[in-house]
Amino acid sequence: MVDAGLELEQIEPLVLRLGFEAIVGQRRGSSESLIQLVSDQPVAVRAAWVEMLGRMVTSREAAD
Repeated sequence: MVDAGLELEQIEPLVLRLGFEAIVGQRRGSSESLIQLVSDQPVAVRAAWVEMLGRMVTSREAAD
């Protein structure tokens, strides 16, 4: 996310929103709803977000 141009102060609320959506969101962390969290961000940030989500899923699957 930093490489995509965001400052740490901008990343924190996005990650908090991610956690909130994943736990209590109406669609509980569906890929569409998680990607929508950054729909207002530039393309580079959206791409970095999708990559980060992919890494999280891959890491979780490897741990199982």
